[in-house]
Amino acid sequence: MDAFDTVFHHVGKSGQFTILSSDVSFISLFRHLLQDTFAVGQERAAAYSNPSVFLSSLSGMNSVRRPPFFVMDRLVAGKESTFAVKSVRRLIPLAPILLVTDDADAKRLMAYLEAGADGVLRKPATPETLLVRMAQVLDPPTAGARTKRMASRLIAKGEHRQALQSAWRLLAEEPDCAEAFQVIGDAQLALGNLAQAAEAYLNACRRAKLALEPLGRLAEVYRMDGDLGRQLKCLQAMERLCDLNPDRKVDMGGIHYAQGQQGTAESFFAAAQRLTVHELADYASSVLSRIGDVYAEAEPQQAEAYYRKSLETKGPRLDSGDMATINRLGLHLRRRGDWRGAVREYKRALGLDPSQDHIVLYNIAMALAEGKEHEAAAKYATAALKASPDGFKGNATACFNIAHVYHKVDDRPRAAEFADACLALEPRHGQAMVLRDMLRVH
Repeated sequence: MDAFDTVFHHVGKSGQFTILSSDVSFISLFRHLLQDTFAVGQERAAAYSNPSVFLSSLSGMNSVRRPPFFVMDRLVAGKESTFAVKSVRRLIPLAPILLVTDDADAKRLMAYLEAGADGVLRKPATPETLLVRMAQVLDPPTAGARTKRMASRLIAKGEHRQALQSAWRLLAEEPDCAEAFQVIGDAQLALGNLAQAAEAYLNACRRAKLALEPLGRLAEVYRMDGDLGRQLKCLQAMERLCDLNPDRKVDMGGIHYAQGQQGTAESFFAAAQRLTVHELADYASSVLSRIGDVYAEAEPQQAEAYYRKSLETKGPRLDSGDMATINRLGLHLRRRGDWRGAVREYKRALGLDPSQDHIVLYNIAMALAEGKEHEAAAKYATAALKASPDGFKGNATACFNIAHVYHKVDDRPRAAEFADACLALEPRHGQAMVLRDMLRVH
């Protein structure tokens, strides 16, 4: 009942929910929980499967009185969502964020918690575990975490003294509470008292089970105070706990550069680039593909150019999430008669998602057929059927196209098989009827 009451309180305050996930089953689970338990419809639970669309929606959320509750999948269409978590935390500092993941190593999860996630839910989830994790994000289970959450709101409103008072009250009950010392540090830092803030953060570091957050605050204090040596020591301690933060590597490189250690600085800068290039390239590729979609109907050449840019941005790191872009590019090339170009593009998609290879092979066969390369088309059609023997039996158009390919190489048994399969699905398919009659005559 406690978990129910906590989430119900958010719902009762007209609280909104925002989901970033490409997992249809999880989105369905989440929405059914809201509908069945709280009678909340889909209008209160916006779902995004495209990170770029999700990020563009954030600008309209930072002015609302009560921030949405964010539920964010660690992997969206096969890509890490670290950038999205950081963006939410930067634009909407007080928003609750629940990270959902099926698996991740400890350092990867620490990177997300450092980026701003408030809690983690492991898949597969049940409605009960989802409800409990949501409640724990909204109302943390420990007094220290609750005090830190409340104090963050007070400090954001400029009520620093009240935040300090809440921390001192908690320390009277729990003298070794790391969160209480961190609240004191945050309030003192907001008041400009660097020495008092540093002392409080040091106390928090000594008592915290995972000192990433207070170490980061302490490093910021030393940076503001111009103490590069102590700042570097804090960053090095954080790096030992989690080495997946590119911003930290840039900070460390900057300190080494200021100290005249250019070689060491460049090694940190290179490491930061390695971490960010994948994430940024994924985001840029997604944006370019969406621009291509805008031009697709009215200006196909513009669309083709953006689809190419999207794929070039990823370089050799194409994955299953890029198959849609490749398919759209191939279709545009075929429409303007460049079947050879379409074949080249389709071949890039082979192996990106083995479960979809039969579709890629079929597309190659169709492009070759359009180029009247009938023997090669039949070869790829056969490969498509081998990859998925029943993968086309439910699609009348695909069945006819395969029948037509086999007819062109005089493979009458297979041509008849797929012409019949087409007519079983669409008895009045005119082209299939003509083809079947031709096969019977011969």
